Amino acid sequence: MYFKFIRPQNELLQKYLEGFYIFATDTVEDALEYIVFPSNHVIISIYNHTALQIGKQSIAVKEDPSCGLNSLATFGFLQPITFSYQHPIREIAFCFKSLGLNQFLKNDLIDYFEKELFSFFPFADYEQEMISLLEEKQEDKIQQRIEAYWLSKYEEKDLGLLERAMELLEQPQNTIQQVADELSISRQHMSRLFNTHLCKSPSQFRKIARFRQTLQNRVENVKQQDSLTSLTYESLFYDQSHLIKDFKALTGMNPQKFFSKNQAFENGQINWFFPD
Repeated sequence: MYFKFIRPQNELLQKYLEGFYIFATDTVEDALEYIVFPSNHVIISIYNHTALQIGKQSIAVKEDPSCGLNSLATFGFLQPITFSYQHPIREIAFCFKSLGLNQFLKNDLIDYFEKELFSFFPFADYEQEMISLLEEKQEDKIQQRIEAYWLSKYEEKDLGLLERAMELLEQPQNTIQQVADELSISRQHMSRLFNTHLCKSPSQFRKIARFRQTLQNRVENVKQQDSLTSLTYESLFYDQSHLIKDFKALTGMNPQKFFSKNQAFENGQINWFFPD
């Protein structure tokens, strides 16, 4: 298995794109399976010559020379999704920050959203460009082409109000109503903003943000050999039972089991769980 995460060099892109990763399996490998968990990021994965079998909470990726480009959007999901790779596969995935992809689309993000996993072809030139990108083998050229392509689609949108709402919701002492009052908007209007540009409610965003912060904290927590109780308060949960409840809701398992087989990349930004 090959995995490499690359962050953008362009300063404008750095505001919106966390980075991209290249993922590949070898011909000698057995079938590979991993589980991904809810995130406030928007992930767009591209594959060529592959067949995708999409289930409610699963996707099987299989080499198929008769198939063309597959472009898969993954965001807005609230339960784990299992990915399985049955044959040698090459994937490039773009990892946009919470509001990032909005800045590169003609319409609002909600206009593209269909379900937890769906085909994503947002531009007329997208398919040909992505096929060509997957055929490129030199990583420096891949990065140059990715950055040039997304910069060519940049359309600045003023989402400052929503950005401020997100910042306030990440502070545990604030209720949703208090955030709406602070911004001088109704709770209903704030919910519409979240749904339009994030495809989730304010409460869903906050739960996932806290969960993701816990995963990043866990990286340092393990280095320092701290306890789960320490992690609970570092991640701004009320108590350990609150942490366990949210973990079960978002991962289907308790924290101990999750962390026993979770593999973190990029200091907890990316987390894949490899089951037995």
